[in-house]
Amino acid sequence: MILYIDTNILISQYDSSDTFNQINKKLLMQTDIIFVTGIITLLEFKSVIGRMWREKKVHVNEKMMNILKELLEFQQIEALTKYCFKTFNVKLIPTSGIAKLDFNNEIYEIDKNFFISLRLIPKIALRTLDILQIASAINIKFFSDYNVEFFITNDEKILKYSSDIRSLTQIIPISSEKLANLLKLEV
Repeated sequence: MILYIDTNILISQYDSSDTFNQINKKLLMQTDIIFVTGIITLLEFKSVIGRMWREKKVHVNEKMMNILKELLEFQQIEALTKYCFKTFNVKLIPTSGIAKLDFNNEIYEIDKNFFISLRLIPKIALRTLDILQIASAINIKFFSDYNVEFFITNDEKILKYSSDIRSLTQIIPISSEKLANLLKLEV
């Protein structure tokens, strides 16, 4: 089983007040699942974890906290990011490629994720980062060695469009709670 991980699943690892914190930890510890994500997740994760870190809202174990104390703030954010991706064995899959966009009688060469996003926007009314996440999952599914089956997220807006996303992408958006139930995980 190959799952595309949305940023909110990773962020919850450091937010003990997150409703899905324990479920997400349990899911990410499953060794029989391949977890993949795109560069957009790395960008979003570093941005959010950086804000949370500055606001003292990040919870890590004592060993990690001792390591972080010795670093400058920008190094702490980098270390937290690497720690998260390594701890939960999330594979960062760079998606690249150029697509030709015909817009107003001009041809533009643009990033493939932007091209896919522009095609999705009229069909799915989501925020830009959410559309980019879905485009990244599509790009990974169809242009890499990882046949993404599920898009795991707890974003209610994405889940609201689950059937539309599934029919357009052949990827099933699913909440971590539903996935845990499907896998019969005890939380």
